[in-house]
Amino acid sequence: MYIPTAFFSNNSLASASIEYLLVGGGGASNYGYNGGGGAGGFVSGSLILTTYGSYPIEIGRGGTSSSSLDRNEQGKPTYALGLIAYGGEAARPDYGQGASGRGGNDGAGGTGIPGQGNDGGTGIEINTNHFAGGGGGGAGTTGSSYSSSTSASCYNAGDGGAGKQWLDGNYYAGGGGGGVRCSNNIPSGLTAGAGGIGGGGNGALSFIGNSVSGTPNRGGGGGGGSLTISDATKSTSGGSGIVKIRYISGSINASGGTITNTGGYTYHTFTISSAFTLSP
Repeated sequence: MYIPTAFFSNNSLASASIEYLLVGGGGASNYGYNGGGGAGGFVSGSLILTTYGSYPIEIGRGGTSSSSLDRNEQGKPTYALGLIAYGGEAARPDYGQGASGRGGNDGAGGTGIPGQGNDGGTGIEINTNHFAGGGGGGAGTTGSSYSSSTSASCYNAGDGGAGKQWLDGNYYAGGGGGGVRCSNNIPSGLTAGAGGIGGGGNGALSFIGNSVSGTPNRGGGGGGGSLTISDATKSTSGGSGIVKIRYISGSINASGGTITNTGGYTYHTFTISSAFTLSP
């Protein structure tokens, strides 16, 4: 969906220096795919707005999942200020590239989009009963791959890639941790993947733990499932995206979103689709 840069209220010129953050929605996973979901795209920088008016903002929702084996989807893009932060890749491998790559289920993970996210880690299938998923890619680092464990037949899942820190001190766009399916006898010390800092969800350890969805408004990827049919309700969604705009307090006249002031800066936080309005 195309979102115009601005709806102009008039043609007066402004000179408004702002800093911005856009995060796309994270990718989903579920019990049928043990790789973690990829994080939403992380786009930040600064620019000078030169026109008064309303600048539309569309927040990308996280990819949704369900108890059906093949039902998990990509995160959705976030649009603002003429920029796009793409959604994260879903754990299902045939939905196409996302901002950050999914964790692998039984092989290599997905490929991220340069400048917005990183690749997912590698997963492994030992046989039809033993899997260890790779972590989904995050905005800051790639997802981790599976690793050896104390069992000859089971492997640890990979952690989700770390997100990135923005100017508000918070981390965004962490990848989902990988999930593990092993057997009814879980070896001591076997671990599912941890979600990456910045809202990534933890993966599931079969017969024991639940996978965790990505954190809303952080763009985190959903944690990978255990590939165990009895765990069909353990499906995870990606976290929704966010837009943040900040400027030196008192330097411009603007409205929109939730407005806070701290450290000499004014922040506009958008967690639902709206508009940033610059006034004379």
